[in-house]
Amino acid sequence: MVAGRQTDDFAKRKEIYDEMQLLAHDDSGIAIFMLPSIIDAYAPEVQGVEPDGVRTMMGARIAERAWLQS
Repeated sequence: MVAGRQTDDFAKRKEIYDEMQLLAHDDSGIAIFMLPSIIDAYAPEVQGVEPDGVRTMMGARIAERAWLQS
């Protein structure tokens, strides 16, 4: 990887990175990621929030739908 970063020659860099990809493919295991259960909670000052069954923070749109009560 260091050699690939150090060269200005695009073809040589591609050759080095292609070899790295083959090594990772041939010699690596498989990772299967999982999503943990997430608790979506807010302080009492946060108003306008509603639970979202798919994603946290109101489907990642909390900035558009919630406000702070002063």
